[in-house]
Amino acid sequence: MYTVKVITTKAELLTLKASWLLLERQQASDTSQCFISWQWLTLWLDTYQDIVEELRVITVYHQQECIAIAPFYCRNKHVFAKKELAFIGTNEDEEAEVASELLDIVCLTQYKSDVSKLIAKQLIAFTDLSGFNFVDISKQSLIYSVCALMKNQMLSAQEANAGWQFYLTTTQNDEFTAKLLHKKKRIINRFYRQENANFIIATNLAQALALFDDLVQLHQQRWQGKQKLGVFANPDFYAFHKKIIEQSFNDNESQLHAVISAVSVDNQTIAVNYSLKYRNKLYFYQSGINEYFQPNLSPGLLNHLLLVQYCQTAQITQYNLLKSASQNDYKKNISQLGLEVLSIKMLPFSNLNKLMLACASIKTQMRKLLKNSHKNKP
Repeated sequence: MYTVKVITTKAELLTLKASWLLLERQQASDTSQCFISWQWLTLWLDTYQDIVEELRVITVYHQQECIAIAPFYCRNKHVFAKKELAFIGTNEDEEAEVASELLDIVCLTQYKSDVSKLIAKQLIAFTDLSGFNFVDISKQSLIYSVCALMKNQMLSAQEANAGWQFYLTTTQNDEFTAKLLHKKKRIINRFYRQENANFIIATNLAQALALFDDLVQLHQQRWQGKQKLGVFANPDFYAFHKKIIEQSFNDNESQLHAVISAVSVDNQTIAVNYSLKYRNKLYFYQSGINEYFQPNLSPGLLNHLLLVQYCQTAQITQYNLLKSASQNDYKKNISQLGLEVLSIKMLPFSNLNKLMLACASIKTQMRKLLKNSHKNKP
């Protein structure tokens, strides 16, 4: 006997902490990623509460035991549209997005088939929604199965490739990683020949925050040099990651830990990486690099290589470089191709959605006509 309940407020969500943590711990380590952690999702809600119109967290119980939680919320992104449903941790405005990847429904394995049907049924029953927007998910996820059950009852269902994850296996006997470190050892050796060369992993909050501010400064300088703001110009984005770092050092029960690594020469910081440790994996998230330091020590690549060595000694089994939109990204040169990342958008039947699709079609046709007219001009 199953019972489905919908949570619509943060106060109700917080009562699910024990159930969430239990389900989170039971997710397979090869598919569960850092963005599904309780800390990441609840701190995101704290920071981005202004865009959250309403929570739609779906819980499934079997004989009074919570067996699945789907962490959704609604926001109104368009003037004429109704609510759009997405995962907590996604669907922000572009300049503020934290780029959560491979979010999913936490669920006990033996119930996945039944849970996918129950959640699909509940999502279809939300008649006040204008659409569903599930970004950066995988084909192996439970939400992908849910979408497959829903799409035939939608006005429109679009699936698109959003990129690929890249990773390195960091166990001592991995052949690919061993060859990479051997091939690139001259970069590491050259670094350690410099005067006062240091590779630093922050060990306390004050040090972590100081290095994080160095990262922000280096990151912003690089992007502003390209006449772009840089993501840390957004106050919500900066505040969110500062909270993640603070909780990493202040909450002993947190499963999510910020790892701030820095490369310095003669007391000058030339590269800082901000990574997230979750279970036995380390996820590279963001970096700041001094591109003008001489001699050129390839500081960005150097920090990655030193982090791989750190993983090997810290019993971390994977260094995950997260998503790139292209398979030809720089990450390809230092890692292996991992999961394909997909995005799915679905529109339920409604007069408004029919009108929006018709307008989009007309707009596309007009662009084609204009393009052809330019081609045919003498």
